[in-house]
Amino acid sequence: MGEILSEKRMFAPIPSKTPREKPRSVMPSGLPYLRKMTGLLRAELVLTPKMNVISFHPTEDSESAFSKMAFANVDYAPVLSGSKIVGCLWKKDQSCSLGKTCGELARRVVRSNRIPSGLCLDVVFKRLVDEPFLFVMENRCLKGIITRADINKRAFRTLLFMILSELESWLVNLIHYRISCETNLHLLSEDRAKEVLYNFWMAKAGNMEIALEQYLSFSDIVNIIMKSNDNSCWQLMGYGSKKQVERLGSLIELRNKVAHSTRNLTEREDSILDIFQEYTKIWELLENLEENSVLDDKDILTVNFIEKTKDFQFVLKSGAVVRTTLDDPNGKELKEIGQERLKKFLTSSIKNKKADKKTVDLLKRTTAMRILIEKLEISGD
Repeated sequence: MGEILSEKRMFAPIPSKTPREKPRSVMPSGLPYLRKMTGLLRAELVLTPKMNVISFHPTEDSESAFSKMAFANVDYAPVLSGSKIVGCLWKKDQSCSLGKTCGELARRVVRSNRIPSGLCLDVVFKRLVDEPFLFVMENRCLKGIITRADINKRAFRTLLFMILSELESWLVNLIHYRISCETNLHLLSEDRAKEVLYNFWMAKAGNMEIALEQYLSFSDIVNIIMKSNDNSCWQLMGYGSKKQVERLGSLIELRNKVAHSTRNLTEREDSILDIFQEYTKIWELLENLEENSVLDDKDILTVNFIEKTKDFQFVLKSGAVVRTTLDDPNGKELKEIGQERLKKFLTSSIKNKKADKKTVDLLKRTTAMRILIEKLEISGD
């Protein structure tokens, strides 16, 4: 068994690593693999099957139907003729039910409310932001129904867990290579920093070669990145200011909800938009991190226009800053920045997340950039 470590040893210097090796168990799997895995989650995993769905025949009395819906606490119910959908009863239409049949009161089911059972859960999630319910169809017959309440089901939780887990791996590596966990552990509370170091040294005593940052929780990771004031690190994520980076904080609560199966992801129907925005934010972070991970240190990470001096500030991946007006017709400034680097930046699929549209437009109007765009046939879009 490993020895119990004294507090003195627990705060001993972290052994140096050669040279910044990758913590193997936390390496990101890559977005193509992640998309393939999330694509395996389908609508059929979250639907309420037809046999458990309250439904009505077109000739049934609508007042009686609404009473049954209220008892079952459902807001939408299909009106069926056999397995074919005639329409849908909405709870909000109850005040108009007097003397009408279900067929007369049913609303028409539009195409946006119908989905195939094999539709990816990612797409289902997007559809539920706009539609309160979805009828799952198979061979033109009703197979089941999905409502916004189904966001709390395990398959949706699994979808969110997969992308949060991937993000956590990317952020751990960001700390490992750009921020350094050893020198920034003080950004955590004193008790939490002691706990992380204690767990690290216990593993070392058990002859486990493992990186310090692997003992950080998701909350620790986010807090270190937010409090580090490392601008070049933030820009790798597509953020240009501390205020933008602080948006990461909301992911901590989402991660806690996802990790604890006894907690609902959403308590209200209208909160699905908030969760979807967080979901979209995670994908954007992953895209930024993956694209920027393949850049060389001399590649352009972002660019800002300095109004006071009327020049551009190019931030390279290494953290170095190059300032120039790019108005030299002889191309000297262009050579300093590097034609290929500028071309790579301008053709980046996420360049507008690295620089605001106004800056990109100003950049393209400079003398040097007009020459480069014409020479390299770069699109002006």
